Amino acid sequence: MALTIKCPFCGSDCRIRTSDNPSLLTVKAQIYCANCNELKADFIGQITNVKRAIYIDCPEAQRWEKPEKELIREQGKKPISNDERIQYLKRGEAQPDLFQTPPKKPLTPLERIERREKLCHS
Repeated sequence: MALTIKCPFCGSDCRIRTSDNPSLLTVKAQIYCANCNELKADFIGQITNVKRAIYIDCPEAQRWEKPEKELIREQGKKPISNDERIQYLKRGEAQPDLFQTPPKKPLTPLERIERREKLCHS
């Protein structure tokens, strides 16, 4: 999507006559309005709040039947924020799979006996 600058006099889109980059994150341009010919101006734009995206492997996506956002909403789970993901990476830990069923805890001998008795009395 291109940047659109509107003419303050007539409201139509301005055009760029010349442009250059005084620095890595700035652009300077001479703009004009071809519609009303009332505007000739300098435009200076700067990229600010630069952030770098962190991309990580996401093998669990192969098992999803729906988009992650929809699964989170349906299951009422809290999504993991980017800050939380970064903390997992810094600690060298794997990120939790929100949609993986937790492993079943092994039954103690007493729990096995109780379960067996319930089956016999049913």
